[in-house]
Amino acid sequence: MFRKSIIPLICIALFLGGCASTKPNPEALKSINKVALVTLNLDRVGKGPNNDPVLKSSAGFAATVYRQELDRVPGWTVVEPPVIEELESQFSDLTSSNIARQTLQEMADQERLDVNLDNAKIAKLTMAAFSGNMAAMEQMKAEIVEDTLVELQNDLNFKRDQLVWPNGKAGIPVWLVNGAQSKGKTAALREITGRILDDYCQRNGLDGVILVHQASAVGKPGDIRVIVQEDRVLSSIKVNPFLILRSASGEIALSAGSNRLDDLVPMKLAMPIYSGYKQRMESKYLKVNLSDPKGTAQEGYYSLISSTAKDLFDDVIEVLQKQ
Repeated sequence: MFRKSIIPLICIALFLGGCASTKPNPEALKSINKVALVTLNLDRVGKGPNNDPVLKSSAGFAATVYRQELDRVPGWTVVEPPVIEELESQFSDLTSSNIARQTLQEMADQERLDVNLDNAKIAKLTMAAFSGNMAAMEQMKAEIVEDTLVELQNDLNFKRDQLVWPNGKAGIPVWLVNGAQSKGKTAALREITGRILDDYCQRNGLDGVILVHQASAVGKPGDIRVIVQEDRVLSSIKVNPFLILRSASGEIALSAGSNRLDDLVPMKLAMPIYSGYKQRMESKYLKVNLSDPKGTAQEGYYSLISSTAKDLFDDVIEVLQKQ
């Protein structure tokens, strides 16, 4: 049922995005015509009323920009994501997803479901195996599947909480479809995601789905305090998008961009994104606050989203024209 017969290997789930290949898959691209942008995430760089409105507005702005950029791509018929609420619901509540449950059941049957079990469950599995009680074994397997669904949802919620996405899109962490090898719960979550997207494409007549992750970060306030707009301190905003086109057959047809956030990525400098707390301007009192009075941080995000999206699709179009 599980690897190592009764007692599964203890695996640590590493939720790392990594960079997928930037090379196109010519054979997979041949089947691509009708596509939908289902995911357009932006990294959350702060929380609360001083940050949420700016980030949400930026995510909504990105939806408009990316739709315009997609319309430039030759050979693709871009449609709005059909029944996106249904797709989003499968990731906001895995326990309600028949695909998620069936995937874990199959992985358990094939001894591919690597999860951590507590001592009580290990003891029950061992007793059932020694006694040959298949009914008890199946019951334990069902319980493990349900427990794993809850654990996967908790892991997924943690990652989704670090993202912002616009209305009309699904909050799917893009690293789940980047083709990387993984173990344990991460492998299960990747397989579930792939099957959900396969089903979504087939039911809605799509040749592929596009997922975009706009990696973003803010710089730390420097040693030199430049206080502007009353209690504001300047720093930088970075945005770097990464795109994956996944075909209806589950192949990565194209990937472009990067999720790295080093000092060479597109950024806006001198953004008034830190504010003091209780009139104190020492480092420990500075908090990210994107809602500056003049809207400078918001404009910075808009500018970065527009310019990086254009650069991204310039590259995509150049690659496609060579096929």
